[in-house]
Amino acid sequence: MPQIPFKETTMRAMRSSGERLGHILGKQGMHLVTVESCTAGLIAAGLGDVEGCAAWLEGAFVTYTVEAKHCMLGVTQDEIDTHGLTSEYVAERMARGGLAGCNASLAIANTGVAGPDDAPDGTKAGTVCFAWLWQRGAQQQLRTSTCFFDGDRQAVRHAAALHAINEAIRLLGNEDERRL
Repeated sequence: MPQIPFKETTMRAMRSSGERLGHILGKQGMHLVTVESCTAGLIAAGLGDVEGCAAWLEGAFVTYTVEAKHCMLGVTQDEIDTHGLTSEYVAERMARGGLAGCNASLAIANTGVAGPDDAPDGTKAGTVCFAWLWQRGAQQQLRTSTCFFDGDRQAVRHAAALHAINEAIRLLGNEDERRL
């Protein structure tokens, strides 16, 4: 049996998951913005591969540098100094900044260390912090998490992007089931 290359396998999984997320978002009348650091737009690119994504994909912020996080999202240097660049707090602030900057009702944000080297503050390569923030009328719901992904830089980035989409499916799918 021929072995399918890692990137091709991941892209197939991203497309399948993107289609599922798009279906959920469409059913719930929601729009998505991605707010990406270490994945550098991979989440948005994977979702952009889904036919009809313009119905639910609002846009993307790629904020790789601290300065971009500050200028585009309002994350302050004090917050980064206090909580760390790779932290659930900063991921949450990124998600809040992303929602504030557009008309989306769901933000998926991440910040992390893709590698190959650990961060200067000692954060291990492969560590990625996530935030999912979604709006229902006047109410916001937030989930954050920190994950560790094995592999080289590309494997970490692709695994993090796929995880971000799959967790959004889980969170919104569970919410959809509770409303039945």
